[in-house]
Amino acid sequence: MTTTDMSNLNLIIPILGIFVLLPLIGAMFFEPIRDYSRRIYTNMLFYCAGTLVLESAQSQLDGASSGNAFIALHVVEFVFFVFLVCLCFSWMLYAYFWFNGFPPSRRLTVWIAVAPALELGALIANFFDGRIYYINSQGFYSRGVNFSSFIVFCYVYMLIVIAATALFAERNKKINNRNLLIFLLFFVFPITGPLVQYCFSDISIMGVSEAIALLVVYVAVQRRAASQYEIERARYQDEYRKYETALEGLLTLSKDALCNFHLNLTRNPR
Repeated sequence: MTTTDMSNLNLIIPILGIFVLLPLIGAMFFEPIRDYSRRIYTNMLFYCAGTLVLESAQSQLDGASSGNAFIALHVVEFVFFVFLVCLCFSWMLYAYFWFNGFPPSRRLTVWIAVAPALELGALIANFFDGRIYYINSQGFYSRGVNFSSFIVFCYVYMLIVIAATALFAERNKKINNRNLLIFLLFFVFPITGPLVQYCFSDISIMGVSEAIALLVVYVAVQRRAASQYEIERARYQDEYRKYETALEGLLTLSKDALCNFHLNLTRNPR
């Protein structure tokens, strides 16, 4: 495959990923409940969309050795890796919420963020030493000597946190209504993209693989939040209708009374 064909392919694949994300973005926009789960999932959609856009930009800038294009490619690669770090961080928070049924505390969130903060520091240092990635003299992106270590650290740390979260939820008996499928979704899907991308470094499939993971997780997990909200909302509306009907009946039967009392004799019988 020629360089032009590869560039075109790396432009088309991220565009397909954007089309995967579009219905998810629409679904999250119209989702009625504005809870922690929706907020974190929306963040993941943003980081994934950014990854796809940056992959497209990389395919057009790769090989352009002029001054402005060279600087632009540096910026694109830096932001691309930052988005990957943020996406991993969001995966950990999202998994914690769904395994435990509540968001992590602020203190725990800070502890979880320690490794991503170190990763961001390593990306900043990479501007000076090029150990994670670098742009060669011909204007092409290349992996540095510490690239594998960086990627392994990012994703192994994420998997350790997710596994520890699942074990914590199991110990506290909060994973009873969760099944193995959900665990596999959070544990397996986030690393499919990096593994495939590592094996096929010339093809930009990181973003589209994460987009597919987000689609599967939405169908299997996130949609439950909206469904639970609709059930609770319908239950509230039904109880309110019953209350209005009972009140209307009471006022109709006792329209000449000076006052009405409603007593619940089933509570505190003493």
